[in-house]
Amino acid sequence: MKRIFGIVIFMEKNKKMTGTKHKSQKVAVFVDVQNMYYSGMSLFNKKVNFENVLKNALSDRELIRAFAYTIEADMDGEKGFHGALERIGYEVKTKGLQTFSSGAKKGDWDVGIAMDVVRMIPKLDVVILISGDGDFSDMLNYAKSMGCRAEVMSFRKTTSSKLIAEADDFIDLSADTRSYLIDDRSRTNSSHNNNHVNNRDGTYKPHRRQNNSNQNRPNHQRHEHRKPAEAKFVAPEKILEDALVKQKQADLDKKKTPSKPKPKPKANLEAKSEVKKEEKTSFKSKIASAVKKVTSTKKVKPAAKIKKTVKGDN
Repeated sequence: MKRIFGIVIFMEKNKKMTGTKHKSQKVAVFVDVQNMYYSGMSLFNKKVNFENVLKNALSDRELIRAFAYTIEADMDGEKGFHGALERIGYEVKTKGLQTFSSGAKKGDWDVGIAMDVVRMIPKLDVVILISGDGDFSDMLNYAKSMGCRAEVMSFRKTTSSKLIAEADDFIDLSADTRSYLIDDRSRTNSSHNNNHVNNRDGTYKPHRRQNNSNQNRPNHQRHEHRKPAEAKFVAPEKILEDALVKQKQADLDKKKTPSKPKPKPKANLEAKSEVKKEEKTSFKSKIASAVKKVTSTKKVKPAAKIKKTVKGDN
């Protein structure tokens, strides 16, 4: 029994490499980032760990290329997110949103991903699609007809049944949320409090409390841990539209706020006061010169001549 039990454990540990998966296979990974990002946020309110997705998709096989397809939505942190994907090992491809005459906006990589898969098929043994979009089912069918193995990784709740049926292997990311999702709240709490420890694999593990607060309380005061309510599914397109509307509203609010007048520098005020003083002094000097001219034009007779004229009259 012990021997059989050990064989079962060994097969469970190495089941990823058994059967149709082996190390000599040449693999390419195609990630629909928008589909995966908004699926993770709508289902679990968490971001996808694209590093672990790539690592587990490969399963120690030979990676030829890994593509990450993104949409430019003019949101904060886009450049940093793209840089992180490149550091992981993805080739990031970006595309802007298409605006229609009705005002609706759309952004997708359906045709672009399909064209890249068709180009890469002659060099591959396995095509791995990281998306739940059912439009890719025909693409996987074509890849299989050309002799490639088709694998899909996505969240089951947001994945098309046609895509799952067409795939040779399907990995449900929601079955292992610890590996495939990132909890931002645990990271922010760890920066303020020393309640989390950074493990070697990059995950965060909370400290175990030695004394449980419930044990020291009476029975009527003990509280039970409540399960969090399940998040409702929201379509990725709806989340993207809401984000764009909020961004536009923020830009409009910035434009509406009146700009405060800039304070004038002291140097300019001092220069203006000096100019005014100079104008006053020049005006006074002009008046004084005018008075001098007027007084100089009047001829005053000397006193001797006045006396002579008086004697002559007598």
